[in-house]
Amino acid sequence: MKKIYLYCGTALAAASLLTACGKKGHGLEGSVSGAKEGSWIVLEQLNNFGDWFPIDSAQISSDGSFFLPYIAPAEPELYRVKYGRAYVYLPVDSTEQLSLKANAAAFATDFTLSGSDQARDLTAFEKEANRIESLANPDSTDAFRRRVFTNYLQNSKGNILSYYILQRPFAGGYLIEYTDPLYWAVAQQYVTYRPNDKRTKALEERTRQGQSEARRAKGRARTAEVREVGMFDISLPDKDGKTRTLSDITGKGKRVILVFTSMRLQATPAINLALRGAYDTGQADIYEVCLDNDLLTFKNGAQGLPWAVVRDEATSSSRNLTNYNVNTLPRFIIFDSNGDINQAASSVDEALKLLKTVP
Repeated sequence: MKKIYLYCGTALAAASLLTACGKKGHGLEGSVSGAKEGSWIVLEQLNNFGDWFPIDSAQISSDGSFFLPYIAPAEPELYRVKYGRAYVYLPVDSTEQLSLKANAAAFATDFTLSGSDQARDLTAFEKEANRIESLANPDSTDAFRRRVFTNYLQNSKGNILSYYILQRPFAGGYLIEYTDPLYWAVAQQYVTYRPNDKRTKALEERTRQGQSEARRAKGRARTAEVREVGMFDISLPDKDGKTRTLSDITGKGKRVILVFTSMRLQATPAINLALRGAYDTGQADIYEVCLDNDLLTFKNGAQGLPWAVVRDEATSSSRNLTNYNVNTLPRFIIFDSNGDINQAASSVDEALKLLKTVP
């Protein structure tokens, strides 16, 4: 059996293995049934640029056996073994001796990995993942996803198997997408237990992106719900204590701009000045909701405004904000002449521009 050894400090491994030097490891022993004698099996590792490169290789013996030594990394690491064009991934975080038994005809799916708890868990996960993928049943996939979190991820403390599960392609995507709170929970374990791990920063950044996309998706769904309902009515007091109701002016043959703002916002006077032009020329009626807990500030700001200006003293806890998917102030919702929501905007200039397209 011919083996090629590649140690720390060689040109090929230098980019990724410098931190691993000085920690002697054992290796991967195994056998590949049905493999042609003299065929090669290759051990690969990720470099800092996300590319896989070989760090060792061996020829398979006549009985299908092989041995690949590796240096145990300073931090948990993913290696992979390549046979032909297929791969088996190795979760390595200690100097245990790992063992792989695989079938040459189905190397990536028909294998058993042992030698550590994570190695055995990876085998169990892969076997079930391959079975669920073949079913292509959304209900089965969702149930599997929950089992995976409970069995492998919930108390993983940032082990390398949890990272592998997050990164493994599944059914054209990933089993746990980065917009999923389960993904965020695993990332938080890395932050808590492995703050200096090279993967932690990437998982944190991916989590921020996922949370942002999830919020946008929720907002789009909420906007669609609001459009379908037509409107959520609002009844609030104006500066004189008189109750003004949104439905009194919507659906009356005139476009309406629903404005969420606060008299404490520096931009509010300029916003009201711009809205005054649209109101005075008959382009739209206006219903302005001010999120102010200070009654005096509200009254002073509302002086002289000819449209319905009301105060919502619930401020950030207001149900009206939830109903209309208001995350930041100001926010403008435009109703068409039939009383249906047609457009939404985050600035008065954008709102007045969109108003021209609303029937």
